[in-house]
Amino acid sequence: MSTDDPQALAIRRNSRRAALLSLVGGAVILAAFAGSALQLQNLAKAEAEQAARVGALRKEEAQLLASIAAQKRALLEEKAVTKQAYEEIAKGDTRGAQQTLAEAQRVSTPRVYFQVRSAGQAEVYRRCASVLRAGGARVPPYEVVQRGPAQNEVRYFHQDEATEAEQLAQTVRACLGGPVRLSYVGAYANVNALHFEVWLAP
Repeated sequence: MSTDDPQALAIRRNSRRAALLSLVGGAVILAAFAGSALQLQNLAKAEAEQAARVGALRKEEAQLLASIAAQKRALLEEKAVTKQAYEEIAKGDTRGAQQTLAEAQRVSTPRVYFQVRSAGQAEVYRRCASVLRAGGARVPPYEVVQRGPAQNEVRYFHQDEATEAEQLAQTVRACLGGPVRLSYVGAYANVNALHFEVWLAP
């Protein structure tokens, strides 16, 4: 067959056209795949951001519910104490009523216990204790312990006091000028309400 044969020329043109179309089609398919992959990536990113927002809202909701529960408990305790004081006054026991109110005030005040690893941390304790006492908390003398967490930590023992514990942790962070971990230890029968502990790392 001659190379100048019209039929051969047509076949070659069609082959080149087919090859070109294949290349173009492949490029289009690759572009479509790339676009789909980018869309999937953006969708996954949006889902992750949405999940993070939902998690933050749930955490905020839990904190608000805990705060409400703590306020309800405090209100019930206040009503009970007030009722007891009125009953004592009605019986003529004004001294007993004064003692009841004083004890209620003592129990309703946050108590923050510091655990330090050495007496060399006394200055840090004094600085933080001064700030906390100015805010109305009772801060007993610190206790030196041999073992403790590897980083500064605020511990609380009642789930409905999570909001107060977080506020305490923020105050301690500002006082120490560094990170402070918040840790829920769990309820103990012998731990009163509003009992918090600050453990200083070595």
